[in-house]
Amino acid sequence: VVSTQSTGNMLNARRESSTCKLNEHFTADVTCMSPSPHCDVILLGFKDSKLQTLEVETSKVLLTYRGHTGPITCCGFLTSSRFVSGGTDGTLRLWGILDTVCIAKIEPHTYQVMDLADNLITKSE
Repeated sequence: VVSTQSTGNMLNARRESSTCKLNEHFTADVTCMSPSPHCDVILLGFKDSKLQTLEVETSKVLLTYRGHTGPITCCGFLTSSRFVSGGTDGTLRLWGILDTVCIAKIEPHTYQVMDLADNLITKSE
């Protein structure tokens, strides 16, 4: 089980009995986060419009994803290899965890995307 708490650009992640301090990696405010289905990676969305994946055990930034044109407001894993993000630019974007390029973009929103429905985000392959 991973639990997370974010305050501005500081994030504490707790996995089982160990705590990872991840705040040294951030130059922008963390706006949302989601643990991977296996709780080994945390997906973070930032106010500066980027997303990052971090390894829980080492606190290492794995990849940075760019494509949104405004702050990220929500993110979540669909499977262990794909995730979705939404932002103030009004788009939803689908990403492959190993690709730093957006796989698909949905733009039907006039306003910013604020949240993802939990029943759309599944935690298994």
